[in-house]
Amino acid sequence: MKLLTRRQFLGASAAGAAAWAAGPLTAPLFGAARGDIRFPGPYGVQMYSIRKGMQTNPAAALKMVRSIGYTQIECWQPNGVNAKELKPLLKAAGLVAPGMHTVYGQLLHDMPSLIRNAHGIGAEWVVCAWVDAPLRQSGADYLKLAKHFNQFGRELRRAGLRLAYHNHTQEFIRFGGVPALDILMRHTDPNLMWLELDIGHCVRAGFNPITYLHRYAKRTPLLHLKDVAPNAGITHPTKPSQYHDVPMGTGIIDLKGVLLAAYQNRVQHYYVEDEAPGAVRPELTEDYNYLRRVRF
Repeated sequence: MKLLTRRQFLGASAAGAAAWAAGPLTAPLFGAARGDIRFPGPYGVQMYSIRKGMQTNPAAALKMVRSIGYTQIECWQPNGVNAKELKPLLKAAGLVAPGMHTVYGQLLHDMPSLIRNAHGIGAEWVVCAWVDAPLRQSGADYLKLAKHFNQFGRELRRAGLRLAYHNHTQEFIRFGGVPALDILMRHTDPNLMWLELDIGHCVRAGFNPITYLHRYAKRTPLLHLKDVAPNAGITHPTKPSQYHDVPMGTGIIDLKGVLLAAYQNRVQHYYVEDEAPGAVRPELTEDYNYLRRVRF
């Protein structure tokens, strides 16, 4: 696979962003008959799925992802993304990295390093995947976070990058009747911060990801794909901890509905994330095969 130069990659990304921002699609993907519309991707992997491998042998972890059939990754490393280490490994594996995960503390205290590493791997997106619990205990805390995210988004935009926020289950806790995620989205500039919706955490929290895909249709260019099922012996889960990750198509999430809504709203990048313990390759392979055969 021939890798794009940074200029070519960002040019293609900008063209995709312009098309995505234009609004939802209503035309079919491929073919007109019901059940014959194929989901086109592109498919990637959030490398937290292979967290042990990324700590012990990142080169092998990346090559495994490409050997399954994935063409993209979203970068994650246990001590923060290190472009000097990852760039040659990405090239050797034949992968591109449109985005990378980080945490709130690094955005606040080490923005220059984040920007250097994002540029170094050819990323366009910097995604905040975690805010420490003491900083998100109230609606007022989320309003303060929103103000900071606007500042971060402005800094990243000046550097030719874009900021997104990745949800877990805690962003669906309500403050004044409003989920924290909605507080963040309502009080951040749509030109400075976007949403990377994790559909598994959304469902674990008791919410419908399709609703959020449509609610923030022009602000959700990134999607984390996974499936979940109730834990053994639990018929009606009421807590996020009562679910576990399962291969796509074997759980309770309406994945076809999610993928159709994502396509209609022009999601740009789809990342599989499997947080279940145990062997990683079989699950990622099953997820990839599901995405290859899914039809609408």
